[in-house]
Amino acid sequence: MKVKTRHLDGDTLYRVVEFTVGERTVQTPVKALELHKVPAGVALDPKIGGVSESFRTVARNQLKGWMTDGDRDRASLEAIKAAQARARARGDVHALFLELDSTSLSAHELEFVSDTAHAFSDIVAVPMEKDLHKAVKGEGSPEFKRYAGFVRAFVEEVEKHNGKPLMAMMPSLPWQFTKDLSKIYLDLGMRAFCFDFAGKTPSSTEERNIRPFLKRLREEGIEEETILYALNANTGKASKAGGTRVAPAKDILSFGFGFDVLGQKHIGLKGPKEMYEQMAKKGPQVRFFDKESYGYRRAALSAVSSILPPDTAVKPGAFRNPAVRSTLQGYVNMEQQAMEAKRLHRFIRESSVPSYQARKSAMDYSDRRRLVDARDSMARSESLDRW
Repeated sequence: MKVKTRHLDGDTLYRVVEFTVGERTVQTPVKALELHKVPAGVALDPKIGGVSESFRTVARNQLKGWMTDGDRDRASLEAIKAAQARARARGDVHALFLELDSTSLSAHELEFVSDTAHAFSDIVAVPMEKDLHKAVKGEGSPEFKRYAGFVRAFVEEVEKHNGKPLMAMMPSLPWQFTKDLSKIYLDLGMRAFCFDFAGKTPSSTEERNIRPFLKRLREEGIEEETILYALNANTGKASKAGGTRVAPAKDILSFGFGFDVLGQKHIGLKGPKEMYEQMAKKGPQVRFFDKESYGYRRAALSAVSSILPPDTAVKPGAFRNPAVRSTLQGYVNMEQQAMEAKRLHRFIRESSVPSYQARKSAMDYSDRRRLVDARDSMARSESLDRW
């Protein structure tokens, strides 16, 4: 994988980077697309995107079934194969993220997982372990040691038949564990890193995890050779009020904390029983990312046309079908964020991101301040001018 920094905003960590995987070249910031969410009959603009992702949660007992039952294996992986084919047709770089419920694997299971990850990816991501961030606690955590051992074994297995770049997986862990895991990856020569935010906002973990990691890249002198991928970033708190009130969008701000690719959020909404009861009383609702305000607009299904972005390829009437409503909402938000990622290139080249974002009415002042502070902190450790 070849990486080259083209432009850097003068006041923030927003940057334009060009990276090449095989014969595919991508320019960031870029929004990763889940191509199975593209509705039938909708032509996705070929100018947006450049990275496609697939995500699959796999239980260990299911893994054993895949290894022994050919029909089940083919059926289970059919969607991933189709997504990879669509990515190739678009010229996208495709990444497959596997989330395992356990990384205590036998040698045969490890070989199968590594073969699967390699076969369906252009850039091979180290698998995640479900809820690892909840299990790893305290000095000498056995859960962390187990995952670190899995990382080394997985990379060693992939390298047996590689030729594809690897992408490190950084779970949402306490500071010391993030530091220890990043050392393992850097010692293994990794130059692509995926941060799993586990449903948290990038700004909430910026000082604890992201900033120390970026400083480590600076110390190693490899910041211009790396790609950072944000996965499972929180969109931001939903508005408690009814109507079309706009809630500040948090996921789109990942680019301002040094990330080059914004992936999808694969974690469902979680909350107390009362929250779901309240949602049921309100009836069907829709929630769309508004790139003009940097917020999420919410409205009753009957008012979908009032908040549906005017440049989306999806028509208001399509939301009347409850079977596809959720998928359509996911597509619209993905599409709109991809458009915004593309538009950011211009303002980064002009080094005018803060003035551009000053016009975003839903963006919190505290978030604007954090984006500038993040860059200032890095500049204090070493000048960014040489970028």
